[in-house]
Amino acid sequence: MIRKGKTLYISGMGAPNRAFKDESYTLLAHTPHMFRDVSVVDEKIEYFSTMYNSLALPKLSDITLYSLLLALHEGSFLVSGGCG
Repeated sequence: MIRKGKTLYISGMGAPNRAFKDESYTLLAHTPHMFRDVSVVDEKIEYFSTMYNSLALPKLSDITLYSLLLALHEGSFLVSGGCG
């Protein structure tokens, strides 16, 4: 679950993606399965999913878990666009 403003976005196993706002649920059509984050870009909602995205993410077979966690902790992962 992710809260952005007054909207709660819900994504999970076994149920369609949906948003809760103004005391009612709305199904979110054409959204990635089990998205991890929601952001607004150019007044349009974008969903981040580790399965379907255009971002260069590290492949865990290439790096150690320590390197990934350290890069996330230091903030260098987000600045450099990846770990390595």
